[in-house]
Amino acid sequence: MVNVVRILVTKLIKQNSLESAVTYSKAVKAAFFLFNLLGITYILFFLSPGDGAGEIAFFYVNAIFQSFQGFLVCLIYCLSNSEILNAVGRNWRKWRHNTRLPCFEKDLRGIG
Repeated sequence: MVNVVRILVTKLIKQNSLESAVTYSKAVKAAFFLFNLLGITYILFFLSPGDGAGEIAFFYVNAIFQSFQGFLVCLIYCLSNSEILNAVGRNWRKWRHNTRLPCFEKDLRGIG
């Protein structure tokens, strides 16, 4: 990860155009964000408890956090990207328009 950031910074320094400099600076910011986000579980679980039930619970909680780390990163990036949100909203509206579900019906003749 440090090599990726180092390469991005070197390319950022070598670029003369403003557009590519902005692109690389965004990439460097994203890399630092990911570096911190992916490293937080290692900081949280730096020390493990001694033998016994605490150690087993520690390993299970650590495994759960490690497993869902990629999903959380994906979720954060997808929720912060307006193009993805617009596409999901458009598909949801299309699906809701084409699908007949009782909860979407305005006429509730069968109830009451």
